[in-house]
Amino acid sequence: MRLNLKKILSYVLLLALLISVSFVFAADEVIERDDNRVPVSAGVTNDANTEIVMLRTDPTSKALIVTTSTVAPSSVTYTSARKVVTTAGTRVAISATTSTFADCDFQAEENNTGDIAIGGVGVVAALATRTGILLTPGTSWRPGYPGDLDAIYIDSEVNGDGIHYTCQS
Repeated sequence: MRLNLKKILSYVLLLALLISVSFVFAADEVIERDDNRVPVSAGVTNDANTEIVMLRTDPTSKALIVTTSTVAPSSVTYTSARKVVTTAGTRVAISATTSTFADCDFQAEENNTGDIAIGGVGVVAALATRTGILLTPGTSWRPGYPGDLDAIYIDSEVNGDGIHYTCQS
């Protein structure tokens, strides 16, 4: 069996590469430990919200466990308020003025006697022609994207039913 020099060098180079890669992975696996002496790796995302992501594996299942810790910027403000539909069937805007939000939770009041519909300017709570998101008493809705409170409307089936909400801007 005859091997040429080119093949031998390629095998040696491949072997050297495999050995160096295995040392890199072995070193990274146990470089950091948490307070309980459990090996962890951590990284910081490249966005501006200073989110720190800690990666850990479960010792039994070897599954990846991800824990995040976010430091909220000091400029975050929260607004909480209540909005009532005085006359059922007459939709009302959550806010009369422009009020932008980054995140918001809307919840139908638990003591409502009917359902609330929440949505855009065409929202209707009446069952036969209902449009928007239905909120039964005590249920909530989160848009999942930034918005403006004067573009969100509610309508109710019963006079005086309403919602309360908390928004982050």
